[in-house]
Amino acid sequence: MNDRIPELADKRVPSWLPALVLFLFACVFLASVIGRKYTAVENIETGNIDANCDMHQKACQATFENAGTVRLAISPNQPIKPLTQLNLEVDVEGVSAEAVRIDFKSLDLFMGFNRPRLEKVGVNKFTGTGLLATCTLGSMRWEANVLVTTPQGTLSAPFRFEVQNRP
Repeated sequence: MNDRIPELADKRVPSWLPALVLFLFACVFLASVIGRKYTAVENIETGNIDANCDMHQKACQATFENAGTVRLAISPNQPIKPLTQLNLEVDVEGVSAEAVRIDFKSLDLFMGFNRPRLEKVGVNKFTGTGLLATCTLGSMRWEANVLVTTPQGTLSAPFRFEVQNRP
């Protein structure tokens, strides 16, 4: 039983491996730069949100000094639950809205990119569906940032609420 353990010094790194690693790092860096370009939003104004509004009870509204109002309704909402298809409805008044998206992000933990684009169903109404992720925490604070694209730029209305992750 005289087994030999190969020496690590006998193993050589292929000459192409450092170039491959460098190339992969460059690809990841380039993807992050390009991704930021397409996900970044130039905000021209952030709406004033009624701090007493409870998204679990009713639609909430944001008002803008230079524009108008944005109203967000999420259903089912009693309570809003993770991993449940949510119906999203945004009503816009006093704003020439070209498109509406909602950027859902957890305030406690990065849960990935989640920005559904809503369909225009009327002059001032946009609807769509969304989904909130879940994690092992007992509850999670969320921000549903309504992004309204106008000819002048993007209006932002960050509605905040908390979701229980366990029944």
